Amino acid sequence: MKDYFNIISQYCLSKNSASETLLISLNGEETEYCRFNNAKVRQAGHLRQANIDLTLIDQQRQATCSLQLQLNENVDQPAIDEAINTLRQRLLVLPKDEFILYSQNPVNSDISKVQKLDAAAIVLNILQQTETFDFVGILASGHIYRGFANSLGQSNFFACSNYNLDFSLYHAADKAVKGGISGSVWDGDELTQELLRCSKELELMKREAITLKPGNYDVFLSPTAIAEFLDMLNWGGFSARAHAGKSSPLHRLACGELKLSEKVTLRENSAEGYNASFQGQGFIKPDSLALIDQGVYKNSFVCPRSSLEYNLEGNGADGSERAYAYQMNSGNLDVTNIHQELNTGIYINNLWYLNYSDRNNCRITGMTRFCCYYIENGIPIAPINVLRFDDSLYDLLGDKLEALTSQRQLLMESGSYYERSTGSSLVPGALIRGMTFTL
Repeated sequence: MKDYFNIISQYCLSKNSASETLLISLNGEETEYCRFNNAKVRQAGHLRQANIDLTLIDQQRQATCSLQLQLNENVDQPAIDEAINTLRQRLLVLPKDEFILYSQNPVNSDISKVQKLDAAAIVLNILQQTETFDFVGILASGHIYRGFANSLGQSNFFACSNYNLDFSLYHAADKAVKGGISGSVWDGDELTQELLRCSKELELMKREAITLKPGNYDVFLSPTAIAEFLDMLNWGGFSARAHAGKSSPLHRLACGELKLSEKVTLRENSAEGYNASFQGQGFIKPDSLALIDQGVYKNSFVCPRSSLEYNLEGNGADGSERAYAYQMNSGNLDVTNIHQELNTGIYINNLWYLNYSDRNNCRITGMTRFCCYYIENGIPIAPINVLRFDDSLYDLLGDKLEALTSQRQLLMESGSYYERSTGSSLVPGALIRGMTFTL
């Protein structure tokens, strides 16, 4: 993929005229997919795809298009010719754009985090370990590629390998236990431990469910549940554009009106993530960016356009101004003591259907899902029927936050619309005193 990107980017640049600036971005992947049902392979496939974005800039005007590459020069080169000619025609009628900004100080890079992932061996290991369960899930593994080049001489390439196994152990009706493992190197022992945890909770799911009344309950939020909340914050929580328009759910935190618990420290750790350190205008991200430090808001993601529009210093963010590699600091709560520390309350493994009920106050509503159960005096009693919560993260990660686990879990985004997601989070679980449930 790297060799082909070099060939195709050089061809693109050969079509560039002296007055123009051309930016080229590559998104590519080689992915093995496998879908399981009842601990059997039901569907398997291989995907190899790549696309490039071409941005042509001339006299403060810019036009962009995307091309799905066929990875064949005889097919791709004529398509590139047509695309560049179309972009030139568009530039003739487009107005000037005062917020065009791209890197004019070339920084080259070539980073490879490629590991050998034998998909067939991984699938065999999964089947061997899950044959006694009603195991349902999806495995995605393989390589992800990102590239950038421009007519100013800059060239960047990034390649990494990872896998993500997202699964459930099913019991009956709506009762199942959700689990998953992810990383760069397959570890069968890690799957063994995750299945052991899930199988214990599956036995609990076989008990008759109880219905809890609305009210405030002490809860333990698993790392997966915490990641659901952090995913909500990616909807403008750390976006410079959203803060400038006062639409960010964390605007009051950024303004200093409110604080979170001192236990909350959150950063974007690009150096350890699965996404490239460069973006579509050629700017380089820092290895690490503090977002929240001991409950205090520190930084927003500032893309090139926002830096010009709002007179801010850019930090290599792309146009989405979102996190791709969240890391939340751990605490001192041992996961083996969670039931005892919670004492009486709800253990929440998963949440879904999250949305803002009051965006200005970072108030979120959603529902419990999968293995959520009631604990009394440190002893698991029974699974609970679905509850809806409505609470503010200013409270849940503020005064209500009692402790974070000392162990953290690596979670990868499982989305595959158009292409495999590259987002990840490394987060602990959290003990919360008094989460509000409305029905």
